[in-house]
Amino acid sequence: MIVSPHGIAPYLLRRKLLRSGEIFAGGGMIANVSRRNHVLQVTRDRSTSYLIKQGIDEERIKTIRHEASVYQALRGCNGLSRYLPRHFGYDPRHQILILESFVDTEDLRSYHESKQRSSASIGAALGEAVAEIHSYRPKDRSSRSAFRCLGQHVPWIFRMHRVSIRFLRHLSAGQIELIKIVQRFGFGPHLERIGDGWHPVSFTHGDLRWENCLIPKHFRSGKRLSLKVVDWEFGGFGDPGWDVGSVFADYLSFWISFVPVTGDSQPDRYLNLAKVPLERVQPALRSFWFSYRRRMSQKMRLDRREAHHLLLRAVGYASARLLQTAFEEMLNSTQLAASTICLAQLSLNMFQRSQQACTELLGLPG
Repeated sequence: MIVSPHGIAPYLLRRKLLRSGEIFAGGGMIANVSRRNHVLQVTRDRSTSYLIKQGIDEERIKTIRHEASVYQALRGCNGLSRYLPRHFGYDPRHQILILESFVDTEDLRSYHESKQRSSASIGAALGEAVAEIHSYRPKDRSSRSAFRCLGQHVPWIFRMHRVSIRFLRHLSAGQIELIKIVQRFGFGPHLERIGDGWHPVSFTHGDLRWENCLIPKHFRSGKRLSLKVVDWEFGGFGDPGWDVGSVFADYLSFWISFVPVTGDSQPDRYLNLAKVPLERVQPALRSFWFSYRRRMSQKMRLDRREAHHLLLRAVGYASARLLQTAFEEMLNSTQLAASTICLAQLSLNMFQRSQQACTELLGLPG
């Protein structure tokens, strides 16, 4: 049974997370903020706010259960806990996960789009957070056991060029057109190459997009940043390059979103006309990578050669992630948008010239 906004207060009372009459004291409120799952947000001004996530079908119940397992495996991890919401329990009977909800925060996508610029200090903080995730190792026996049960997450995008008929039935016309482009213009060998190079050596977030990274709404550059990473539905063993590449891809797609692509001309002709030039994005991108590499060198003794191989893998994964972003943008579209074609073109260019992408696109040393 799906818990309604009217029923969530009694539910939290039964679980002793609320006291009678407390929720509305001082301006508390309940809001439905559902996206993939049924999600209710219980906001309280003077006490902990809650995010209640509930699966509504078999597939979503599975992801909620997995996310609950991630929080269970990460319980007691000192360095990583400051980046996580608090976990208040999982109810397997009703498939409900109860987490801390952060008030007066915004995700990095909203921040960058509203400011129309990138921040080097945010890039550095994000690099440290991702390194903390990748360097996590469980210390006690119960944590190691829970950690092993998480399994491995391999991105589906590596198989985009050979999707099944059953998969196609659920796609929009725009998404099918994008798959035709992928099959026609030789994306397949590149996707297979990076898929064959998948290197699951650490704990990863698995879906490290800007929307899953929260910062205070009134953040000011130069101050210590309290950054939170949420939505751990794909957390588990994976290739650290996928998380790093996902961040690269978000910076690049942010830049592309300001490119005035129109007409039938080749998309790359418009790249220099972006309202937010690439040169204004690269400092934050470099700050992210150098912060990540420095922290990984300290915690995991990542040497220069290993860092270089990781960077090249991350560029390949960023190419795939750009393609995935283009696919997701076409969710309800009947035809391809010019911006989607631009993302696909950039993805192919990066696949074909990964070393050049490091220096010219990401602004990193060769």
